[in-house]
Amino acid sequence: MDMDKVLDQLLTTHQFLNKLPLYKFYKLMEDTSSDSTDSQRKCDNYIDKTKNDGPDILKLCQKSKNIFSLFKYTSNDIFKNDNKDRCCNYFKYWLNDKTKKFSVDSENVNIHYHNLIIYNIGLDDDYKCRKISNFRIYGGNLDMHKNLFFHAENLHWIKEMYNEVESVSTTSFYDYLKECSDFYNEIICTNTCKDNKLYKSKLKRIQQEFNSTLAHLLTRGHKIELSPLETPVAHKCKQGRETIKCNLDIRQSEWKPEDHFDDDYFEDTDTLIEFDSDDTEDMSSTVIVSIIFSILTIISFLFFMHKFTTLGSRLQHFIQRKKRMWSNLNEQTEEFLNTPENQEIHSENTYNLAYHSA
Repeated sequence: MDMDKVLDQLLTTHQFLNKLPLYKFYKLMEDTSSDSTDSQRKCDNYIDKTKNDGPDILKLCQKSKNIFSLFKYTSNDIFKNDNKDRCCNYFKYWLNDKTKKFSVDSENVNIHYHNLIIYNIGLDDDYKCRKISNFRIYGGNLDMHKNLFFHAENLHWIKEMYNEVESVSTTSFYDYLKECSDFYNEIICTNTCKDNKLYKSKLKRIQQEFNSTLAHLLTRGHKIELSPLETPVAHKCKQGRETIKCNLDIRQSEWKPEDHFDDDYFEDTDTLIEFDSDDTEDMSSTVIVSIIFSILTIISFLFFMHKFTTLGSRLQHFIQRKKRMWSNLNEQTEEFLNTPENQEIHSENTYNLAYHSA
């Protein structure tokens, strides 16, 4: 199983995380078959298998659609609820990691995402993902984005599914929360303010999840001597060996409220904190426009054939002939039903009441 390397590193250090939904869903995605089904003919038809990346992207396309088709069952089985948006977000990070090894200009990758958009449109609304698109991260390090996202998700599930990890020792919880706290500090303080503001929304979410989970563990009797996290803008950097590049006195001015943070544009808004980009909706609109254009083209073609070729007269003759056939059939049916014999049968069935002797 080719587990995501960022998630794999977390599990190597903190093994109890494999009890939580993030790991379980990733494992399920990796274990899902890449065998083709009838619904995946578009993968086989449109992906150019003669190109170097063709065979690999074909398998990825088939596997992706198999994962999609399982959402209805996995969202209930793994999360114990209908939290479909989290399934979608995990799938998007998983797919982003799989496609990053291909060229950014790969035509097959674009075809793969286009196929997913079409396939997604046809799914049941209850299990349809929003914002399926080519996940271009416009700034920052991809592994950094994933680390922040994975930490926030794990913190969330430690609290929400505590019964799955209640046997975990206080030391293990402390070690993991300390790693989250140190990582939070590192991102904010050792990068420049210009660089780390790209992660601001994810940092804000980690701060909220960390504080909520820490409070929950304390109520459960775990004596974890860690302080709650300050907001990203108010966080006081810990003194360490590395130079602080984004200190508190300049952070507020560097992180202007009107700045646009687009790192989370492909995550669903119901689950996470704030997302501004509408990139995928544009892609979906493009797909819809393409479909409408195709329909109009077909209608125009048929109109042309009707007006300027013999097809129109032949088609009209065919329709009229069919109408006459149906009309004749209806007349014959009416005549049959109105014969005295059938009327008598109908009357008998209607008024023939069962008689029971006393």
